[in-house]
Amino acid sequence: MKILLIGCFDLHMHPYYKKYFDILSETDCDYTMIYWNRSGKIDNNNLDKHLLPFNEKINTYASRKSKIMSYIKYRKFVKGVINSKTYDKTIFLTTQTMVYFFDYAIFKYKNRYIFDYRDETYEKNALYKYLVNLCLKKSYLNVFSSPGFLTQFPKIPDNKNIICHNNKKYFSGVNLHKIDCDKIRLTFWGQVRLPDYFLKLIKVFENDERFIVNFHGEGENDKLIKYVSNNCIKNVFFTGSYQQNDILKFAENTDFVINCYSNNSYQKLALTVKMYEAIDFKLPMIIQKRSYMENFLIANNYPFFSIDLDDVNNYDKIKTSLLEYKVNFTDDVKKRIEKDESLFKQRILNFLED
Repeated sequence: MKILLIGCFDLHMHPYYKKYFDILSETDCDYTMIYWNRSGKIDNNNLDKHLLPFNEKINTYASRKSKIMSYIKYRKFVKGVINSKTYDKTIFLTTQTMVYFFDYAIFKYKNRYIFDYRDETYEKNALYKYLVNLCLKKSYLNVFSSPGFLTQFPKIPDNKNIICHNNKKYFSGVNLHKIDCDKIRLTFWGQVRLPDYFLKLIKVFENDERFIVNFHGEGENDKLIKYVSNNCIKNVFFTGSYQQNDILKFAENTDFVINCYSNNSYQKLALTVKMYEAIDFKLPMIIQKRSYMENFLIANNYPFFSIDLDDVNNYDKIKTSLLEYKVNFTDDVKKRIEKDESLFKQRILNFLED
């Protein structure tokens, strides 16, 4: 049996493809993954015999109009691969990929493809959401990274859906050697987006010597750095870009992981990669009130502190509560993730066998 996986981004934007590869490697299936090498960089991953890159450098932040020709070339490349070999089944990675090849999916591979939904994208557009719903209905199986996203598609039968968590297992089983400190250390790592939201967070803790706030990562930092500098804030720091291995060092100097985001349409229902990293490190998190992540952590008995940054009158209470917070860990959340991962593997095997 020949299986084709299709992704329309750089390989590092599809890290969960490895979960499919791990399962496929245990079978007799012949499998290939097409991905778009947008950065133009060639690394050791490109040498994997199961990976087939479309090498066309593109500026991700350029206008849609300027990228049209590249998308046409990419579609032509994928079409050529599909038509040159007889693939029995396909796996579409991300909603963008699914929508771009919806015609191939529903006409050529109806009930013979997996739709890996992963995250919310442009569902506010009526036509886009219609195509997403159509592809969910015509698939063999739909894979979601968060149970929260299932609430957006109530008409899709439950037996067509499965959860595949965004956990990379990079730090699974690691022994964290915490470095002592007489202050409460709040740490963010990742790409900084929504600067107005994080500006509110900074205002909660600015120049309170009981707290240290660290931001590790690139992104929309300029506004935040300027605010910290102009207001002579001494306890908020920005370190810029980092490597994956650096996260362990960050965690060793952390008391609470900053894992809160605005409750916009893209974030409210998501379970972030950083949530799983915090779980691996056994670190409590600061998260947004009324988010799906809050519901998930409550249901699975994991320590967190939820905040509402729009309530300015509550800022002092936030700090007092953090200072008095008592951490109590259980294995409930890890057991839940392991159970979901086991179910995911079985459903993929069923997909290959049916």
